[in-house]
Amino acid sequence: MKSSKIKVLSAILTAAFLFGAVACEGNVPEVVSETKVGFCANSQNVMREESFSGGDFVLNTFKGDVESGQIIINPKDDVERFNFKVNDLTREGGSEKLTSDMFDVFAERYIEVIQSTSGNTDTGWYPDALVPIKNYVAKRDNKIKKGENQGIWINLNVPKDAVPGKYVGAGELTLNDEKISVPMTVNVYNIDMPEENHVKTAFYLDTSSMTSGEGKSITEELFETYYEFALSKRISTLLLPGFTMAGNAYDPDEFAAASVKYAKDPRVAAYQLPYSGDGTGAVRGEYCEAVLFALAEKNVELIENGDTDVNLFKKAYFYLGSLIDEPSPERYDIVRECDLRIHKAKLKVADSDLLRDYPELRESVLKLNHIVTTKIVEQLYGTDETGGVQTWCPLINYFTGERNRSIALSRMNSTDRRGGEGVWWYTCCNPTNPLPTLHLDDTIMSPRLTSWMQYDYKIQGRIYWSMTAWFRFKENRVQSGFDVWKDALNYENCNGDGILLYPGSKYAVDGPIATLRLEALRESNEDYELLWLAERGIKAINERKGKNYDSDTILGKFYDRLYTGILRNEDLNSAKFESVRKELLSLVEKIYNDENAATALLDNYNK
Repeated sequence: MKSSKIKVLSAILTAAFLFGAVACEGNVPEVVSETKVGFCANSQNVMREESFSGGDFVLNTFKGDVESGQIIINPKDDVERFNFKVNDLTREGGSEKLTSDMFDVFAERYIEVIQSTSGNTDTGWYPDALVPIKNYVAKRDNKIKKGENQGIWINLNVPKDAVPGKYVGAGELTLNDEKISVPMTVNVYNIDMPEENHVKTAFYLDTSSMTSGEGKSITEELFETYYEFALSKRISTLLLPGFTMAGNAYDPDEFAAASVKYAKDPRVAAYQLPYSGDGTGAVRGEYCEAVLFALAEKNVELIENGDTDVNLFKKAYFYLGSLIDEPSPERYDIVRECDLRIHKAKLKVADSDLLRDYPELRESVLKLNHIVTTKIVEQLYGTDETGGVQTWCPLINYFTGERNRSIALSRMNSTDRRGGEGVWWYTCCNPTNPLPTLHLDDTIMSPRLTSWMQYDYKIQGRIYWSMTAWFRFKENRVQSGFDVWKDALNYENCNGDGILLYPGSKYAVDGPIATLRLEALRESNEDYELLWLAERGIKAINERKGKNYDSDTILGKFYDRLYTGILRNEDLNSAKFESVRKELLSLVEKIYNDENAATALLDNYNK
């Protein structure tokens, strides 16, 4: 590129950042130029050949949060190499910094969708894998064809002790030999991210497909790297490191000893208990009993040795996915039998002399979830004597109508079971756009909204059948020749279903590579924590001030602007979503730092 063109490009880029709004979508003045660069929000995936209007780089975040944004580049000429780094940002009116090492930078890698999942989504090139920029550069994939978009994804890891305020600085974009300064602003709100992750998830890491995708055997160390990576995205997987085969009768004492680490880890929200079948399709009750007794014995041992805060049952659940996953009516008797055996095991442990002096542990054993992936049907309503479903887990589209949401709430409040009932949800090939999905060719606004809905409807957890389904399943069998980096259509008529991670080996990454969809889900789970903080803060104000604020009514004022049922509002775009989230940040900040200002706002919201 000639020097005269470089100077023009630099001026154009500066203009592109000085004009516009936070999100790509919105009323943004069009920058007239042949080369476009701009900021896009983290709730929008910009396709490679999609027109966009960028805005200023602004992130709104809080202490302990991970906040992300995108820079989209569309050059007028071929770019032979690009790169991006973030320099330190400094707080206005102070000397505190968000240092460059707090920012993780990724290149968005595109994959072609040839066949739409639902017929409601576009075909074409979608950004999906997020490759660490240094690995992308080392592979020499950092090229851009003229007229095509290239996204750069940036994660800011905000320290827990960050000083609130407005931070300003710049990143450095390199296009060929030219370096362009990119103004950046970060607003850190005075809110503390909870240490504990409250979003219960059960996402599967399939070691067999991981082996084929990585091109090497999955050692315990590599599985643990994947597990830790999922935790960094606020996702708890089904299986714990060292216990990676579902339905395998692991030694109960060994599992109990290993579970202590994860029960204590505030990042871990849930983990699956081992189980095994009896050969008839039902679970082995005596093995379930052995697992629960082993946990109880280990827990009592810990408490007697002074570790009084640990509860090995609080995060644990049974999910018999290899036995009664999505049972047909013909298998309802097996569902009841499995439930009876698990409930009998729970009763035997809870009512044993071992836990006589530990009422909190006894209660946790009784409330321990046994999750069944089925819609809520009267044929499976049960009692402790008849068996049925203790924790319902329908597809997310079950909750479309108000009637079904009311039924789900009634089951959560049911007194038919000594330990109560629970409700989780899940997605897979179904539903499809415009209902919430994790499909590659859906908008990432879809996963971004699901944790808001989950909090709104009191759904206690979420299952996802795989994060690493690196295979094509067609005509009821796994077919050979699938390349996860090239083939989007991997399962029946679904693009990217079950693929939230890519194998890191292609880019010399020791572990997985994330997707935009996974990052959107992480952002959504962080929004869940904001809602959790809001509800508890409102309750505290009620107690201190003698108020009677209804958190459901107040938070409903935010929900109503985003979705109806489980359908996102037709007029919702990234700019409107960010506006709602920013308003929630402001409210939560006032709740915890300025009660007088908070009550003035809450009076208005509570109407």
